[in-house]
Amino acid sequence: MGSLVKFQRYGVAIWSVLPMKRNPSHTSEQISQLIFGECYKIIKTNNDWTLVRSSHDYYEGWILNTQLCEITLAEYEYISSNHWQRCNELLGKSYKNGYIHHPIPLGARLIDWGGFSYKCNRIAPQEIKYKTRFLTRCARKFLNAPYQWGGRSIMGLDCSGFVQICYAMLGIYLPRDAKDQIQKGKRIDYDLADKGDLAFFGTANKITHVGLLLGGGKIIHCAGQVRIDRFKPQGIFKGKKQTHQLVACQHLITI
Repeated sequence: MGSLVKFQRYGVAIWSVLPMKRNPSHTSEQISQLIFGECYKIIKTNNDWTLVRSSHDYYEGWILNTQLCEITLAEYEYISSNHWQRCNELLGKSYKNGYIHHPIPLGARLIDWGGFSYKCNRIAPQEIKYKTRFLTRCARKFLNAPYQWGGRSIMGLDCSGFVQICYAMLGIYLPRDAKDQIQKGKRIDYDLADKGDLAFFGTANKITHVGLLLGGGKIIHCAGQVRIDRFKPQGIFKGKKQTHQLVACQHLITI
């Protein structure tokens, strides 16, 4: 039987990637991941598993109790602030009290907490001047990364996790799923869509895919792997074959 948490409890991810499962079972599907430095609220516990809600996109999933790192409310508020520098390379290194801890993925928040230190290229979202240029360069770093349902790092990611982590580098957290991401920003016509805009695919009733526009009739997206394909008014084309039907384009940033 699960037990509700009577008083709110909090945690932080201190692993490279922390799988979130749909159900409290090793065989359950992974629905998302927390990456190093991201916080969560603890909802309830169930035997060896804990149901958590991520603080950046409010996604809920089960994590192993052995991977739980509980923190106080004061620590949660400190770590959850959005001023931290972020790892600006595909994989950096973290150290704990001077010893190698774990590799940390692109977008990991370099929190000054818990005795951690870091060796990686880094950048703070507020220091990014040319946001669109930075965003598209960040996206290209993921080229050829494999598709993984629920993934959010170079080790594997899905289409919505890919654009979510790219925008997180700007300090902008999108919802986890493409069907919710389409509600953010301003709807624009195909002719006005440009670098850094998001394009959504599927049908009007069911959004199934999202990608990031590179301009010049190109889109970068995760389908099998992170790849660059042609973008036309009808959708995405791989060679002469259309693979995704365009539903809408959304504009989120202005620089």
